[in-house]
Amino acid sequence: YKIYMSDNFFLQTTQIEPRNNYKKKIYKLGSWCYKFDDYFYNKKDENYHWKDRIALKEDYNYLKDLSEKVLNQLVKRLNNNHLIDKDKKYWRIILGLWLEQFLHVIYDRWLSIQNIDNKKIDFETEIISFKKEDIVALNTYDNGRLLWESNHWNHYLFGEIIKFNKKINFHEVNDYVLKKPKNRVYKSTRKKKIIYFIFKLFEKFNFNYKVVFFEDVNLLEQLIFFFKIGQLPLFINKYQDSNKDYDFNFRNWSLGINTTNEFEKFIDLFIPKNLPKSILESYKDNLKISKQYPKNNIKAFIVTGFDFCDNGKIYLAEKNESKKIIYQHGGAYGQLDLNWRERQELMVSDHFLTWGWNKEHSNTDISEEDKNKIVTFHPMSINKKNLFKKNKNQILIILDNIPNICVENRSTYMGGLYKYYLEEIFNFIKNLDKPYLSKVKIRLYYKDYEKNLKKLFLQEFPNLQFENNEKNIKKSYKESKICIIANNATTYLESFSSNIPTVIFWNKNYSELRESAKKYFKELEKNSIYHSSGFLASEFINKNYDNIEEWWNSNSVTKAKFFFTDTYCKKNGNLNNLKKLI
Repeated sequence: YKIYMSDNFFLQTTQIEPRNNYKKKIYKLGSWCYKFDDYFYNKKDENYHWKDRIALKEDYNYLKDLSEKVLNQLVKRLNNNHLIDKDKKYWRIILGLWLEQFLHVIYDRWLSIQNIDNKKIDFETEIISFKKEDIVALNTYDNGRLLWESNHWNHYLFGEIIKFNKKINFHEVNDYVLKKPKNRVYKSTRKKKIIYFIFKLFEKFNFNYKVVFFEDVNLLEQLIFFFKIGQLPLFINKYQDSNKDYDFNFRNWSLGINTTNEFEKFIDLFIPKNLPKSILESYKDNLKISKQYPKNNIKAFIVTGFDFCDNGKIYLAEKNESKKIIYQHGGAYGQLDLNWRERQELMVSDHFLTWGWNKEHSNTDISEEDKNKIVTFHPMSINKKNLFKKNKNQILIILDNIPNICVENRSTYMGGLYKYYLEEIFNFIKNLDKPYLSKVKIRLYYKDYEKNLKKLFLQEFPNLQFENNEKNIKKSYKESKICIIANNATTYLESFSSNIPTVIFWNKNYSELRESAKKYFKELEKNSIYHSSGFLASEFINKNYDNIEEWWNSNSVTKAKFFFTDTYCKKNGNLNNLKKLI
């Protein structure tokens, strides 16, 4: 090893250990630098900038405005690069959601380094030199997001900030063996594959298709809707994005924004070098790929969340004469105080289908024009059948999980704050009376994010049972007496809709509600469905376990459930309302 001697600290920015022996104390930049179990049992308070929720909101608003400022410049630069003349909505469809979230990520890392600079301690660190091919995302979707979660990409970003600020001494090294993150694999059922194949055969006859569901929601409701409008079903097969080599010369430019601080000077140079290849080097190839999608004069596309390949987004952007009907993607829409995705999806839509809420529940940062796009609908993707079975005894705790480092600014747990989410669940289990503890079963999230949560639970509760998280969730509901859910997302809406007795709890400080949502949660709290801590939720279970069915079906609880679900998870919807939008 090389040995460096000094009195300062070595700054470790991710879980990547120093390559050389520096003979000095290691200072870890944040919770993401630790193995999760080491961090979880470290009882020191998390000194994290967005634990301060006033700062979180101020930064959210700043980044919202900045994303528009950056997008305006990207429209000019990308049009110039590709010798085209597309408007802002075209480029917003392709990269608007990616851009705002990317700014959240960069600013989060920037603030972490700024906090270190403010300590007035001498640090030095290592910066690994990565190949650009290993750092720049293939596309705005999965590939880009998986990079943001990885140690190597965050090490790179912290390194670029350190180089730009010139306040921390560093040594560049080149001997890191990179493990690239794998993209998720999406599976389709055999029944769906057969149905898609059958209707695909009809496409060659070039029927007059009016509507396309660009993503799967509910196969039966899709088929019913197609027949309501007198159209043969048309399903989209998506294509892989092109992956051309990184071209330094193609990126030798700055955004040219009117900068007001050092952070904006940094992104002015950083963003062009780190835009996904799908919108620079591979854009023309992806444009060609987009020509493989249906060429019919389609009146409307029904889209869920814009979570798909970039050639598909280019296809939608090119179809500027067709309506873009966006369908709500998951829970917490219409509820959370800060929800950038909701706002961005409204901006690219012509109509926005909610799961039940109307424009009166939209957030204060939504324009009047966008509020008028909101259409009360229902969740097609959620089970609506009554799955409740009597005489069950299982207490099913359904866990969520998030990356170890922050990937968005939103009114929810993020990064290291997940510790507080997990502590509430531990408190719930610890406080259960012994007879009920044996009935608990944990359903882990499909992705562990290297937390080793099963081991963590078993260290505290050696006899705890776990459910196979690949098991159909509907079967899990049928086998459960009650569901326990500790975050504001989609799962509890589904258990409500399936009529499964459900108790929800979370710390209000980490899941802030907008004003219009508070009265609905107040009713849930008054009827013991919502609790503000795991301890209070467990106290309720201890007192009421034997009478859960009577409680769940009581008049007051039934009214509270209906009051809530009629706004946020409507049981029934009218497909004719969707037909009128076409």
